[in-house]
Amino acid sequence: MGYEVRLKPNGNLGLSPYSAMTEEHKEWVRANKAQIVRELRGTSRSVQLSGLPYWVKPPVATVGTSLSKVIEKAIPKSLLSLVPKATCGCADYEKKMNQWGLELCISKEAEILEHLVKQSDNMGFMVKTVPKMVRRKAAKKLYDRAIQMSMPRRPSLPRTCAVITACDDNFIKGAYLLAWTVLHNTNTRFICYDLGITNSKMRKQMQGWGVEFRKIRISVRDVAGWQTFNKPWYIEDALRDYETVLWLDSDVYVSGNLLEMYEMTKENMFVPDHGYFVPDRNANHQGLYNFVDPPVVPYDLRNGNQWPCAGVLGISASRDLGFIRQWQDRILAIHKSNSLGMVSYFDQGVFQDIFDGELVDGRRWNNLKAVRNGSVSDVFNQIKKDDSLIYHAGGAEKPWSNWQDMNWPDPRRVISK
Repeated sequence: MGYEVRLKPNGNLGLSPYSAMTEEHKEWVRANKAQIVRELRGTSRSVQLSGLPYWVKPPVATVGTSLSKVIEKAIPKSLLSLVPKATCGCADYEKKMNQWGLELCISKEAEILEHLVKQSDNMGFMVKTVPKMVRRKAAKKLYDRAIQMSMPRRPSLPRTCAVITACDDNFIKGAYLLAWTVLHNTNTRFICYDLGITNSKMRKQMQGWGVEFRKIRISVRDVAGWQTFNKPWYIEDALRDYETVLWLDSDVYVSGNLLEMYEMTKENMFVPDHGYFVPDRNANHQGLYNFVDPPVVPYDLRNGNQWPCAGVLGISASRDLGFIRQWQDRILAIHKSNSLGMVSYFDQGVFQDIFDGELVDGRRWNNLKAVRNGSVSDVFNQIKKDDSLIYHAGGAEKPWSNWQDMNWPDPRRVISK
């Protein structure tokens, strides 16, 4: 059953049927009140929780039960039998942890560990003589295992693969949305190349989700769009550590796991067309070819949707590193001739002149009908309703431009409806 959440005239939230809500749902609403209020102010002031973006749903509350199972498996029955079940309160504490749910159990780690250490005093003289510091370390292992068991399960990319992006403060909200949707759907290493991020709050939140931030030497800086012209250098840096790199521009968001994209990248370089948006012509200025070689595929042959989009790429180190360096060399040659202003769509204009491979269907892998100007709910409702896997909010308008105080839950600890 869903719950109705409404915004009262005094600014407070009204929830109904309140009596049917679990403690976990109540706690989640309290913790995320500010975000919900912002969403409601952009609607008719009443909304069903079941219709909100899917990240509002906490996972099934099983942390207490998981901890009980871990304890029963890890501790000898001879010791557990010494704990008087009638008075130990173990069943009550298990129920309490289940009511708290995953997020609260994580925030109450110190309290839970203290409870476990205290309970170990009931396991006889030999256990009680073990220093509390040692018992606390043992309790921490049990606790960590229970938390891991309670995490939502999602597919994993191999350790040889990483998802990467890059941003500065202008695109940090986009990178935040991208990282959240990727990590919510796929267990993977996620790297964000730092091009001048000063928003320490959002950076810290993303690091808490496991996002790695890197800085590299910038090869092209003194031109408009330098952030994008350096894309092949970000990719090259990641390829030093990973066989497969999935590049996603920081104005991209995803609706599902990236295993299929990874598998397709193993076969060929993954490059989409423009999907629902068919460009008339993405050609560079003809004067550019006074300084560099002409395109490997003549523009007259790139009709309709035969223009590659470099905002979504799957790259293999063993197969594609030579191409990445060719991309770099061409950018440097054009830059040296002061001709980057003749390039169409920045790094993509250089990319399209040297790429002659097959393109994947952008309607699924590069949906340029992404929300351009809307709320968080608008974005997640699109994700929930449409069939595309990757959405690309290319162009000047971005959905997140006016989003404020983004403080979302850890994407790895919530589940889809």
